[in-house]
Amino acid sequence: MNIFFLSHTEDGGIYKVGSHHLSREFSKMGNKVTHISTPISFPQLLIGKGSRSRIDQAKNGAFQDKNGVIQIVDKIPFPLRILNQNVIISHQLISHGILEADFILMDQPLFAPALSKLDLKGKIIYRPTDVYLEGSMVESQKVALKIADGVIATSHTVLNNLNINSDLPKHVEENGVEFYRFYSKPSKINNRDNVVYLGSLDERFDWGLIRYLAIKFSDLKFDLYGTIRNFDPRNNNDENSIILPPNIRLLGPVPYEEVPYILKKYKIGLLPFVNNELNQGRSPMKLYEYLASGLNVVSLRTRTLEQLNLPCVELYDNTKNACIALEKANKLNNSSILGVESAKKQDWSNKTKSILNFMKTIEGT
Repeated sequence: MNIFFLSHTEDGGIYKVGSHHLSREFSKMGNKVTHISTPISFPQLLIGKGSRSRIDQAKNGAFQDKNGVIQIVDKIPFPLRILNQNVIISHQLISHGILEADFILMDQPLFAPALSKLDLKGKIIYRPTDVYLEGSMVESQKVALKIADGVIATSHTVLNNLNINSDLPKHVEENGVEFYRFYSKPSKINNRDNVVYLGSLDERFDWGLIRYLAIKFSDLKFDLYGTIRNFDPRNNNDENSIILPPNIRLLGPVPYEEVPYILKKYKIGLLPFVNNELNQGRSPMKLYEYLASGLNVVSLRTRTLEQLNLPCVELYDNTKNACIALEKANKLNNSSILGVESAKKQDWSNKTKSILNFMKTIEGT
């Protein structure tokens, strides 16, 4: 098959998202796979706004990665969220061969208006990964649902927020894990200490909770890896700045390839998100990576995680319960093995087979 991914994030950067894993697995199955991520604007290129990998891919053009996936980041005159540039984007997609695609899996709804202008032979599957409540993403998502032949959401909450009333085929597939990249043998799980968070430090991250837990558990180190976005608690010029205790360490972003070696040093993995509708729908990329690495997990209670009901995962819904959850996770020992076993079932190879089965149900419709 000829499969196109239209993604919000380029492959090859700090963050590894679902479309990267799925495109790799589909390519390993022998399919022709093209992965196109959100185009970058000329002003963004001029001032160097964006990740290094995104800028480099836009400048250097399409290339085939080590997994056989064609990676593309196009250039456009203005940022996509600001100005509709359907004609330009549709011509770019045509030049990349999208008219010959058998399937188009789209998790970036901003591509939808341009797709709607094309006479496509293949099936469009909209693959929402977040709850969108306002802005251009909401309007683009409406277009995505109009042109889609099917929907694959990363959680039931994301699916329910789409308010689909039609007979559009629907499927839920949570994010998975490259199990054998992260796998920790049972003999290497014991004798670990301290707490880790690895991911984006943005508006979804609960800085207040982290500070509270670090003060309450002053004997533990709280190591935070990731890019700080929007709010930096250390900025004294920000009226919302907070003083972080010394056992919180901000260690910056790390390449995906190094993540398994980092996680194996810790006992507890945190998913400390602000409690809002956006986070209620998240299928955290780090959940199964933590579990496969042998960590106990402490996370905000979300509808998604409650439904999963996983071993070695302690949920909280307020600061008091977060303390109880962290204390319990810190006392657990060999039960982490159960978490490893649950993560094994969620390998991306299994996720891809499940999605392929769904694709086959709409292939002839």
